[in-house]
Amino acid sequence: MKDSHSVDAAGQAFFNWIQRSELPSLGPERGRGLLSTEQLDQALDDWLQEFVLGKKLGPLFRSAALFWHDHLDASHTISQSIRTPEGSLLHGMMHRREPDYPNAKYWFSRAGHHAIEDVLSQRLKEEGRLDAHEMERLVPGGLWDPHSFVDLVEASLAGRPGAWSIDTLRYIQGVEFQSLILCLLGQDD
Repeated sequence: MKDSHSVDAAGQAFFNWIQRSELPSLGPERGRGLLSTEQLDQALDDWLQEFVLGKKLGPLFRSAALFWHDHLDASHTISQSIRTPEGSLLHGMMHRREPDYPNAKYWFSRAGHHAIEDVLSQRLKEEGRLDAHEMERLVPGGLWDPHSFVDLVEASLAGRPGAWSIDTLRYIQGVEFQSLILCLLGQDD
């Protein structure tokens, strides 16, 4: 996975087979018409072989695909055993949806500074869907703040005053997920 053409092709293929009719919820609710764990496993095995991604990245992509298709327990089982910053990020994302907000923040802290922060910050800025105040809340000083996002999700799902729209937060969660996948694809195995 070294040249940008291979990364782009692998990313497009991954996003094509994990696509769903709507963005995942912010909580543990399951969507409709999603792939089963068996279907995801088969598609992932085929994808990993086609793009010659090795054993190191396989569990990360498996956990990510399961997460995206609302198999949170299965995703959790895998992500908690991955002792890398990327495993911690997936683990944090899963706990945010569970919802277990303090645990999500713990795992985001364990991930430390990661390339996803730069990718995600840049993508949110380029897409222009958030206003300057919203960007400052989520990307203070130009760096993604996963703890602020956890707080926003918690406040919105609790219906607190000043909460952000669920649709906006689901959109941000989608950009976060896509940014993580792009970062994973840029790694050498």
